[in-house]
Amino acid sequence: SRSGISALRAAASSGVDGVGVILLAGGVGSRMKAGKPKQFLELEGKPMLMHSLDLFRGLEGVDSITIVIAEEYRDMFDDIVKKDDRIRFAGPGKERQDSVFNGLQQVPDSATLVAVHDAARPLVTPEEVYNVFRDAKE
Repeated sequence: SRSGISALRAAASSGVDGVGVILLAGGVGSRMKAGKPKQFLELEGKPMLMHSLDLFRGLEGVDSITIVIAEEYRDMFDDIVKKDDRIRFAGPGKERQDSVFNGLQQVPDSATLVAVHDAARPLVTPEEVYNVFRDAKE
């Protein structure tokens, strides 16, 4: 919609830059009982994790994206990593806070803001993310 596009333009010009994103994708999905971690379950033909990654790759001001994920799943990103040098990896931890800590170790020192997002929550909108960036900046 026209108002949605206007809102995104306003959000993109909010002056928030130097954002380091930590995309948590290290969960094993044991409670879900789906046979694979929920971040790999498909939504509209692609894994939820890829929806989240595509969202953050498309946002203005995002300077780095750290995907916290086990090594055995990293090869699915080979093509994207070749095209986007902002992407790096960190290993998952025993608990969520350990995964966040591992991700923080990969965020560049130049980052002015760090955003942590659960890769299995792909339905967040760019406008919502920009609002969070602006609120955090204040």
